[in-house]
Amino acid sequence: MTYRCFSHEAAICGDGVRQEGDACDSADLGGTICESLGFAGGMLLCTADCHFDEKGCLSELCGNAKVEGSESCDGTDLGGQICTGLNQRGGTLACEDHCPFDQSGCLLNYSDLVAAGSVSCVVRYDGMAWCGGQSDLGQLGTGNTQGSTQPVQVQNVRNVTNVSCDGGFTCAVAQDRRVFCWGDNSEGQLGDGSGQNQLLPVEVQMAAGAIELATGDQHACVLTMDARLLCWGRNDQEQFMTSSVGSSSTPVLVTLP
Repeated sequence: MTYRCFSHEAAICGDGVRQEGDACDSADLGGTICESLGFAGGMLLCTADCHFDEKGCLSELCGNAKVEGSESCDGTDLGGQICTGLNQRGGTLACEDHCPFDQSGCLLNYSDLVAAGSVSCVVRYDGMAWCGGQSDLGQLGTGNTQGSTQPVQVQNVRNVTNVSCDGGFTCAVAQDRRVFCWGDNSEGQLGDGSGQNQLLPVEVQMAAGAIELATGDQHACVLTMDARLLCWGRNDQEQFMTSSVGSSSTPVLVTLP
């Protein structure tokens, strides 16, 4: 009689073949994918001890038109958000391809911003200017010399389109193209002819309206609607781009090339 012996080898993790007791083995995942484990997508792998490695699975999947996990939005799904909920004043909110909000269609609360020295100013969509910082010379335009760590509304000027400042004085252009300045006037930089500091905005004495405004160290210049350049204030170093005139408390015409 002949006897034959048979050996039964135990399942070996790492041989590339998923066997009983193995969730997976190398590339053999038994047909399991991230989605079947409840994830939105990604790449499922296998650990060296034949368990699923879920680190490559995604809890959200940008591009499936459904807000998931940490996504702000996804396609047309904005999660109920609108522009006003993002501190804008209205408009149309959209979503970028990689799922953050696209606010380019929203209407901004602020239209202009300037900062110089110890003063910063913004212009709100309603045409009101707000400034903060030092106001020892009245550069905040509030009627007093009290500085503020919060934005305070500039008084006596409305429908502002843009502002400019040098830290000691501030100027603004209104929608009707008139120019107003306030603060330090020691070099005539407010353009009102008084030479006196002003705690509230005063109108610059000029015939034509301004289309562009810039301020420098104790002087200011504007381009006017009739294509002229006017400057006022300090001119001891030819800040007006001319040496033919000295400092001036009212606008002077600068000859352009």
